[in-house]
Amino acid sequence: MRLSMNRVGPLLKGFMLLSIGLILALTIVPLLRLQQLSALYDTNRNVVEPLVAGLAEVRYDFVQIQQFMTDTAATGNADSLKEAAKARDDALARLDDIARLAPPLRDDSQALASAARHLYDTGIRMAAAYQQSREAGNAIMQAPDGFDAQTSASDQRLQALREKIVTEARDSGAKQLNALDMTRYGLILLCLISLAVVIIASWGLYRSIFRQLGCEPVTARKLTQSIADGDFTHTIKTGASSENSLLTALVNMQSRWRDILSRLNQQAQVLQRVSVDVGAHAHSLSGNSRQQTLATDAIASATEQLSVAIDTMLDATRKVEESGESALQGEASIRSVVNLVTHAATTVGQAADEIQQLDEKIVEIDHIVQLIRDVADQTNLLALNAAIEAARAGESGRGFAVVADEVRKLAERTATATESINRVTIDVTGLTRQAVRSIHDGAEQVQSTVSDANQALAIMSDVRQDADTARSELGRILAALSETRTGALDIARRVEQVASMTANNHQATENLASTTDTLNATVEALEQTVAIFRLPASHT
Repeated sequence: MRLSMNRVGPLLKGFMLLSIGLILALTIVPLLRLQQLSALYDTNRNVVEPLVAGLAEVRYDFVQIQQFMTDTAATGNADSLKEAAKARDDALARLDDIARLAPPLRDDSQALASAARHLYDTGIRMAAAYQQSREAGNAIMQAPDGFDAQTSASDQRLQALREKIVTEARDSGAKQLNALDMTRYGLILLCLISLAVVIIASWGLYRSIFRQLGCEPVTARKLTQSIADGDFTHTIKTGASSENSLLTALVNMQSRWRDILSRLNQQAQVLQRVSVDVGAHAHSLSGNSRQQTLATDAIASATEQLSVAIDTMLDATRKVEESGESALQGEASIRSVVNLVTHAATTVGQAADEIQQLDEKIVEIDHIVQLIRDVADQTNLLALNAAIEAARAGESGRGFAVVADEVRKLAERTATATESINRVTIDVTGLTRQAVRSIHDGAEQVQSTVSDANQALAIMSDVRQDADTARSELGRILAALSETRTGALDIARRVEQVASMTANNHQATENLASTTDTLNATVEALEQTVAIFRLPASHT
């Protein structure tokens, strides 16, 4: 019996139905045989035994008829005649019972009843003849159809009937023995068939179950429990006969989860390194922002000094208009202004260079954020694959589905954080570039102021050499100083803008540092989640 079904449920149902059928067969067949034996026993008890007993009584009645009729013939005793009549009536009644119990023996019973009547009648005539003479009585007794001949014929009929009844009893006993043998052999055959069927069905069921399990059920339970506990260190050995079995599925699931967890562990390490780098860059950027703030403050202070110097130059120019003797002081003041403006130009150039470096750092941050986004996307993809594999595993993979969902949420939070960082860096990039443009514009104005101051210095030299010439040029100098003052005020305004942008940049770097800390915490949570699972040394 070859069982090729893959489902255990139908096999168990079939085995149960087969067992129930065999039990019913083992119950019904003996019951039918026992019912047949009971019927044969009832027939033997209610028919055969009464027939044998009735025939013995009939034989006794026939002997009584012979004896009483002979006694009546010899002695003329009337009581003996009455006893003979009673024996005849008993014989006729018992023969009627035999005919009723055994219809096939009805003719024989009727023949014996006729013989009993005829024997009784012949005995009456023989007794009457003996009353007349002995010779007459002997003649009736010894005649061919006389009393002795009828007695002999009756004996023969009784013997023939007895043989039929004995044959019927023998046949009934043989039937009982045959039914008993058939019952015994049938039970033995049914037991052997049932045993063979149960053995074959049990073996087929055993092979089907172990073909699907691939191992002992307790082994499969222990392996499944170890996987559910996150222990992937066990090595599961499978054979060729366990193909497409639960054991093979467990091996495949264990292998896939080892690869997934190994990749998650590697990605966590990559995320940790990236977060460390981003944190270092964020702290470096924060330091640069503080230095930029200091430089901006210095530029503002220099600009303020420049404004004061311009006012001084204006006052000096007015004094030059009043008196040419103040030309030397004006020349000195203009030279001081030139030095201050030159220093301011240098400071503005340094601020432009530092802001340019800040822009380059922000570009590096953009690359790092892109790297974090790629890692988050890859982690999300791995979490999705893990969720798909857990769904394929069914109930045994429900715990891994929860872990995969937590990893997916972690990747989404990482992507959200990187998007926030990206927006901040974009804002900072725009602000730094605007600051660079503003500082370059201010530097040009400062250079223009330097040029104007040098020109004023030359003019003051000319004024010192020629006061009359200085007075004629006084209007142009006053105009140049007014423009210089306007430029200085514009520089101060732009420096304030640079200071505001620097403050925003510093705040952005602080936000970046905070985001980096959040990323570090996320990486630690991911590592703790992965650390729940125990992997072999080759997958760590």
